[in-house]
Amino acid sequence: MASQKVSPVKIAGINVLVLIGLLLTTNLLSFLILEIREHSKYLIQSIADGLPSISLAEYKNEFHNLSRWELPNYSDEFRAKQIFDDLKILKTEYRPYIGWSRLQAKLDTITINTEGDRIHTLPHHLPVDAPIVRFFGGSTVFGTGARDNDTTPAIFNRLNPYLRVLNHGEASFLSRQELARLINLYGQGKSADLVVFYDGLNDVGVLCREDTQITGHNRSEEISVRIKQSNSFLHALNGVFLKYTAQLVRYIKVRILGAPQQKYSCASDPTRAQNVARVLINNWKMARSLVIEQGGRFIAILQPVAYYGHPRTEHVFQHLEISALREDYETVYPIIIEMMEDYDYMHDLTSAFNGDSFIYIDYGHVSKLGNQIIAQKIDEIYHAARSAETRPQ
Repeated sequence: MASQKVSPVKIAGINVLVLIGLLLTTNLLSFLILEIREHSKYLIQSIADGLPSISLAEYKNEFHNLSRWELPNYSDEFRAKQIFDDLKILKTEYRPYIGWSRLQAKLDTITINTEGDRIHTLPHHLPVDAPIVRFFGGSTVFGTGARDNDTTPAIFNRLNPYLRVLNHGEASFLSRQELARLINLYGQGKSADLVVFYDGLNDVGVLCREDTQITGHNRSEEISVRIKQSNSFLHALNGVFLKYTAQLVRYIKVRILGAPQQKYSCASDPTRAQNVARVLINNWKMARSLVIEQGGRFIAILQPVAYYGHPRTEHVFQHLEISALREDYETVYPIIIEMMEDYDYMHDLTSAFNGDSFIYIDYGHVSKLGNQIIAQKIDEIYHAARSAETRPQ
């Protein structure tokens, strides 16, 4: 009996079904691998980084490739690791005008309220009508590397227990996003007796990147791409068949070749450097005008960064290898400082961490000691300004 021939159309159909099955299976397996990595990231990170087979004490003495919780800044490594474990759990969502905000969370070391703000223990017996202080900034104000009660706003509150101090710091925020958040709060009828903007790290680090417009912010390109793709049928198909496979390939590529380096241009482009500095100064000026109009006081702080000044940094050497970023801070910070000279409410704290203490845990974030230093200096600025206001003319 002669064998039946399979039609080319049927063969093509079978091949398409097999291909679809392979893509679906590969995408699903990639998703599972990424999920496993997410929930066991510290184990995988340790294996992938190839930790040396020497004692932890010897390893720490070398100050080489230490995880941030292992740095000599922290006396209790277990408690320090919990801070960074909790940080990884936090989720964010889109928020109008400001870009993003944290979702509510109650963890061992980090507490986020329904507004997306980190909270600390307020002083006991604080009256309902206590003066309100609002801190704005990026993750350094949020307190990356510190527990709830060890952030700069929390410590400032302990120094001034008659005040209600609120922490509006958010990861990667620029001064322009802080201004938008301030407008949102005033638009809701909220008040502020004192507003503090603590900036510099993100404004320079983001706006000096070649992939970011001078009026942009971090992740602006990513958000733009997602909006363009949101109604795309091909994008939907990609989510089903290729999304997680592509993510896994990118992860493996980064592990093997390292993360792609951002390109920074302020050091080589004087016009851009001037514009970045001017944008920060103008945002501070607009914020102050708004605060004064609403009956409050305003303080702007140019924050320290490990690339600028003379802080101790050998323990975080692995975080300071982006030489182009160092050059941008060394270029833009002096311009900002010069522009600040005409405004008595703008204060330069870039030398606050100079010395021999272990303060930085990377090129911008600090442990509790750094937050204590900054809180104390802002406290001095605040009381000096109040004294000047009440001094007889």
